[in-house]
Amino acid sequence: SPAISALAFVIIVLTVSGAIIYEILRRREDRKKLKALQNLINKKTVNTRLVEDFKMKFKMPKSIFIILFILLIGLFGFKSLLNNNLYGQSCINKADIIKKSKFSEQLKLLQQNQVDTEDLKGGDLGGTEDYSDIFGDSDLFKNFGGFDE
Repeated sequence: SPAISALAFVIIVLTVSGAIIYEILRRREDRKKLKALQNLINKKTVNTRLVEDFKMKFKMPKSIFIILFILLIGLFGFKSLLNNNLYGQSCINKADIIKKSKFSEQLKLLQQNQVDTEDLKGGDLGGTEDYSDIFGDSDLFKNFGGFDE
């Protein structure tokens, strides 16, 4: 069912986005700690060379870039599935129509290949002669747990 695939996709997106958010918050906290440590060092030192003001540029880690790139490709792929009616109720309806048509074809084949009662009397298709009349034995159930008569 496509609903299971959609649920799995949502779970994966939530997990990956949670991991990305956690990583961003952790790195922000690390930067705050580093800045606090640098301020402490600057306060304790008299030398002005250590008190230079550096502007930090935003650098995205490669792993987060790759994850975002994969998510974007997944979103475009999912959008193309929706646009081409390869997902959703229309897809389910098409699959049901195909199943019903295959079932009706098989039913027509079975109806065309009916067996006559004359063919079942013996010979090629079975009957009691094929098994040497094993069920015709009168002593078959004797001494069998109370079915003696």
